[in-house]
Order: sequence, then C-alpha cells, then structure tokens
Amino acid sequence: MKTSNNDFFGDSGYRLDVDEQKIQEVTNSMPHTLETEDDIKQVLSFLAEHYRRYKRLYRGHASAAYTISSTIARFTSQDIVVAERIGYDYFREHVFQDSWLKHKLDNTDERLFVMSIGRHLGLPCRLIDVTASLETAVWFAVMNPQYCDKDGEVILFLLDTYNPQVIQPASPFDEIPTGKIAYAHEAFLGNGLDELPLGEQRRFVQNGHFLWVGDDDLMQEQSTIEKALPVMRFKIPASAKLNLAKALFRDVYSGCAYRSQIEKINSLILKHIKSR
Repeated sequence: MKTSNNDFFGDSGYRLDVDEQKIQEVTNSMPHTLETEDDIKQVLSFLAEHYRRYKRLYRGHASAAYTISSTIARFTSQDIVVAERIGYDYFREHVFQDSWLKHKLDNTDERLFVMSIGRHLGLPCRLIDVTASLETAVWFAVMNPQYCDKDGEVILFLLDTYNPQVIQPASPFDEIPTGKIAYAHEAFLGNGLDELPLGEQRRFVQNGHFLWVGDDDLMQEQSTIEKALPVMRFKIPASAKLNLAKALFRDVYSGCAYRSQIEKINSLILKHIKSR
C-alpha cells in the first residue's frame, strides 16, 4: 500500500488545534528527494507531525533499482524454506556460541535471537533489516563506493499497531498466513562483550528491527509488504551521495571474523540445491 503525504491530511495546510481552539498552520509537504541534511530534517519534522501514531521504520538501498528482498531470497529461489533451515541449523551448531545467550532478553525467543545474530553476520535468512533511524538508512544507501554513480533510495514503512496484516510471532519459524507480514524488535543486551572480536561487539549493541514474510510469500516479499503496509520512497541522487556519506558517517563492521563459516553455510545450501 503506497501512500503520499496528503493521503490523511488533505491539501489545506491547516488543522484545528483542539486544545487552544485556534487554527494553526502546519507543514503539509516534505521532500521526496534527499540531497542534504536539511532535507532529512524536513522529512523527520513532517513525519513527526503527520504520522505520529505510526512506528516509522526505514531501509536504505545503494541502488534505487533494488527490490525489498531478504538474503535467503536473493541467495536461492529453489527449495528456499529447506535451504534456509540448513543454513540456520549449521549456524546454530557451529558458529553461534551459547555464551552469547546471556545478551538475549528474557522474553525473546531463542530462535529469533540466533537468527538475528546470524543475519548481521551474513547468514542467508528471511529477516529483512530495517531501522528506526532515517539517518542510518540514508548512510546504508550512500556508504558503498561501488554504487557512487547510482541513485540510491530510502524506503519508509509505516507500522500501525492495529493493522491486521502485521503480526508479531515469537519465532521466524512460526507459521505466518499468506499475505501477512511479521515484525520483531530484537533489542540486544550489550553488557560484557569482551569474548567477542571488537568489530563484532558493534553487531550486538543495537536495537534491531526486522520484517519478514511467511513461507508462501518468500518469492514475492516486496509485493506482500507493499500490500500490507503504507510505504513511501525517497530518492537519493548519485550526485548527493558523497556529501551525505561524509555528513552521516557510521562505523559499520562487515562481520569478517565469521566470513569463512558463512561461506561454509553457503556451500552447504548450494550442495543441497544441486542434489535435488
């Protein structure tokens, strides 16, 4: 469900303030192209004014041609559910360390916690990373120099607590009805991470937000999400990427310490697919 800034508030530019009983002028437009920090501030101001009842989540794409898709859907289209489970099981047994469970919140399902850690380390899975920070999403859209000549994009997802199309299952392995999407906010406990490589510590100290779809919709993630949620898109021109990258620099670690194990997982998945 795509929406625009005027869908809920009309074109008048005014609203009645019921507390002060007077007409107040409000901002009724925002840029849909992000070129400067001021553009970002205008978007945030508009959203805070007009979409305050929504949880606002963002995803940055280095290329505007990218689709909304998970790492497992990008990795394979064959026997995708079994392929994901093969990767998860190997990650849980051979990569994930039980000592990391002390960073899990008590009310978080262990399987979700394990898969969310795997996702940040490169595990092909159905979890789609989103963030509550527009600046962070812009950074991910502009950080890769290999795409410096490509227009980027930030996608805004508007989550409503009362939207019947959004559910919050305990685990990514729970059944999700066709056409619905799942959401989880996986907050990690970041105390005492000395047993991890320095770079990996930064993977844990974050508030992770994830969207995903059920088994039947894994090959049509974008259309499923866009039908379930209001979605807005913001273009980032290639010419604006360098200045935005300098202004919004984030210290992001690529998970190199576990790259060999992730490559092993990828090989196991490919072996399964070829054996079918």
